[in-house]
Amino acid sequence: YADDLLANYPSILRSQLLTLWVITLYALGPGLIGMIYRRAFWLWSALRHVELLPTASGASLPEGLVEVRGIARSPEENLPPLSRCAVRPFFLESDGRRIRVEPPEGFDLAGGQAFLPDDGEGGSILRAGEPVLAVGRLVRSGEGPVLRPCPAPRGSLIFTGRKRFFSIPNLFLIAHGDEAAAKRRLARSHLLWIAIASVLTMGGVLVAVIGLAARLDPEFVRMLAIGGGSR
Repeated sequence: YADDLLANYPSILRSQLLTLWVITLYALGPGLIGMIYRRAFWLWSALRHVELLPTASGASLPEGLVEVRGIARSPEENLPPLSRCAVRPFFLESDGRRIRVEPPEGFDLAGGQAFLPDDGEGGSILRAGEPVLAVGRLVRSGEGPVLRPCPAPRGSLIFTGRKRFFSIPNLFLIAHGDEAAAKRRLARSHLLWIAIASVLTMGGVLVAVIGLAARLDPEFVRMLAIGGGSR
């Protein structure tokens, strides 16, 4: 028995390692695919916000969840309002009024909530005087209107006329250009994540089907390998 065990030990070890790999794949695969679909849903929801929220202007700034379009202004001279080196509050000028835009703590320009031009060094930048669109919660303060993340409860409904859609918790979105440019960027990102999720889903289903077939009929996998090699 000991001699047989030593002789077959390499194949036994390979089998155990393969089993561990399959278990790991089955455990991590659904979680990864779920995270990707979650990201795709977030982008779709953000696109719905940009499409359906009325665009507020400096002349009419209601409190609450709003979409504001204007010109970016820096609080400090000779510095951009936003860059990868400095994520800080800046001003959005709309119809002669200044709105203070306060990104949340830890706001990442590469995190998918900012759609800004490339700075040429692998980062993003928003320059003073450029058009910008921002979505968030508008509040009044002693220094004027302030735009912050909207702490809407998850799944709460928002009504705009006859349209209704689900809110995003802590929604805060900054996009370079006008509403049409923001919608194009969001739509491209949404389609990209949907494509990635679809490929991973089909790959996971294929692996599961082949694994199940191997359990039920090992000859099927051998024939599949022979057929692939003959091509």
